[in-house]
Amino acid sequence: MKNTEDLRIAKTRQKLKGALLHLMEIRSLNDITVSLLCREAHINRNTFYAHYSIPSDVLDEIFAEHDQTVVDQIRNTVSCSDYTLLLKDICRTMYEDREFTTLICKSNIGLQYLYHVMEIANQTILHIFRDQGIHRSSDLEFINRFATGGTLLIIFDWCMNGMKEDPDLLAERLNKIDTYVLERW
Repeated sequence: MKNTEDLRIAKTRQKLKGALLHLMEIRSLNDITVSLLCREAHINRNTFYAHYSIPSDVLDEIFAEHDQTVVDQIRNTVSCSDYTLLLKDICRTMYEDREFTTLICKSNIGLQYLYHVMEIANQTILHIFRDQGIHRSSDLEFINRFATGGTLLIIFDWCMNGMKEDPDLLAERLNKIDTYVLERW
């Protein structure tokens, strides 16, 4: 019986997440009520309140799941100390889940979300640089922050414009720019 119940809970949560993402395509999160979300997900309000308090709780759960995927990929990349691979992993993850990524970027929390992802990457990149023996500058964190900020804006622009460029090509271009800056510092 427990497995059946767990499956029902998982299905209910997935319905709510899908309904919220669909509604966010046409409304801001602030305009999505519990009633509207429940109608879209075809569940009753009591079921909603058994799992969440407000619609933004559903979005928080979506972010947590997506964050964990990105963090896991970034951490896996750290072990091989490959900056290009790190950029490719970030771009691929966003591309593979482009519906979600585009929706988030176009919402009022888009830059905040990407900043969070890039902050995780920023710390990872510093680790990679140190592993590769790049200690020559006391401004390493400053340079890295500059490169990460530019990378963030280019990825944001890529998301906002439909992710037309191949994620691997974008990552390679970003790596060339970042390498150019770092080598000339």
